[in-house]
Amino acid sequence: KQKSAVKVSGKLSPKSAPLTRPRSPLMLNTQNQNKFNLKNKASKVPPIKVDSAAFSQPPKVQILNQEPENAKNALKIKIMLPGKRHLSKEELERRESLSENVYKPRVAMHIFLPASEAISRDRQPWVPTAEKLLEKLLAHDFLQPPPLGATASDRSKLGIILHRPVAEEYPTLAAIYLSQIAEPMDLGTIQKMLKSGRIAGLQAFVDAVFLVFNNAISFNDVSSKDASTQDRTSMLIVESCRTLRKIFRWWSLEALVPFLEGKDKGNSEIPPPDKCLLSHAERLRHRELRVEEVMNMPISSSHFPKKFIMHFKSQRANIKYFISPIDTTLLPDYTSVVHVPICLSDIEARVKPHCPRPYESHRELLEDMRLLFANAITYNSTKIHDELSQEVLRCAKLFSEQLEEYFASDYSVAVMEHTLASRVVRNRADREADIKLKKEREDDMMMVEMEEELVREERKFEEWEVMNEKRRKSSPDGAGGGSCRIPE
Repeated sequence: KQKSAVKVSGKLSPKSAPLTRPRSPLMLNTQNQNKFNLKNKASKVPPIKVDSAAFSQPPKVQILNQEPENAKNALKIKIMLPGKRHLSKEELERRESLSENVYKPRVAMHIFLPASEAISRDRQPWVPTAEKLLEKLLAHDFLQPPPLGATASDRSKLGIILHRPVAEEYPTLAAIYLSQIAEPMDLGTIQKMLKSGRIAGLQAFVDAVFLVFNNAISFNDVSSKDASTQDRTSMLIVESCRTLRKIFRWWSLEALVPFLEGKDKGNSEIPPPDKCLLSHAERLRHRELRVEEVMNMPISSSHFPKKFIMHFKSQRANIKYFISPIDTTLLPDYTSVVHVPICLSDIEARVKPHCPRPYESHRELLEDMRLLFANAITYNSTKIHDELSQEVLRCAKLFSEQLEEYFASDYSVAVMEHTLASRVVRNRADREADIKLKKEREDDMMMVEMEEELVREERKFEEWEVMNEKRRKSSPDGAGGGSCRIPE
């Protein structure tokens, strides 16, 4: 009997074996056997690969001749076993002359996977992007545990647990948590739901992630009830989750909105801070808010301007026309058309450390980049018959569009993300410094009170000695009528 090799989840099934040809009466003859081996080599069925990441557990494969009753919604894979068409023409003629038909015709077999583990054949195109966003969120510093020998660079690793259920992670808080949170959710559960296809759409995915942040904020934020009962850990969780919620909103709007079909259906309402509405209008609104804030923000680190310039320098085929200064000996009319010449090397020099005239804000960097491409468009737009000028003009227009898009999307998100994360870490350090200072003040006050208590005890003892001395002197025999009781 023929056997098929089926590869599922990277492992061969126990009964699988490579397909080999059965023995034929022609093989009884030694001469025909050698001829048969040369013309008809043993063939194998190519393995069918099933993505193991699509299943929460490795599936149990059943090879059946017909569809079972309980597999109406199961994922069915069809396997075609080799038959006549794998034989040569000469072998087919020999086979027809035989009384016994050794080779069976081509057969169809099916693999049925259980409906609970089966995935849809039409996987939504946004799912891989959503999985990458979730992995990026799980890799954020706020969710990473701090190392044992934590240094100043590890201050951003806060160790907030959002990837496991709270009731399982903290069993002592399970009853209180479940009484306050109506719909518990964690990032690990969302990741499993994405892989198994149990999330309905884009908006449902974003709502599930926001539910994780909202639950953490609602459970730990007791400032509205009693500010004295909110410890610094709860304050850190609330502040971190609000920051992560804002960052994830920007990530989702930039990465998931392009998957929306059609235009927005006239919904111009601004959602509350604890909600995220995926729409083109909402993405445009957040871009405008970010750009306005980033433009007036001082450049605290040269990392982002360098990254900004490298984004354009990486396109070597098109950026080569803008790196070096213009040679006025080759283009004598350049200075008469362009009044403020600039090149990418001049901009990069102002980004390097220890520059005498560095950029003070992101607005200055953006304006110089705009000027670089505007100069190229102004000078080359009049030279219609020059092929090189038209090529430079095309590249300048392309970069001019990319500049506004990149600054409003990826660059502004990266700058704001760094700013908000630094603010959380700085606030945490300030709170720790305040707590340390408060403890030092309490210790100083305790020492002062102890010193004052000692002074009071010394004064009482001196008064006791004076009273005893007076009593001895006032007695007739000079021996005194006894001593005074030592004051407590």
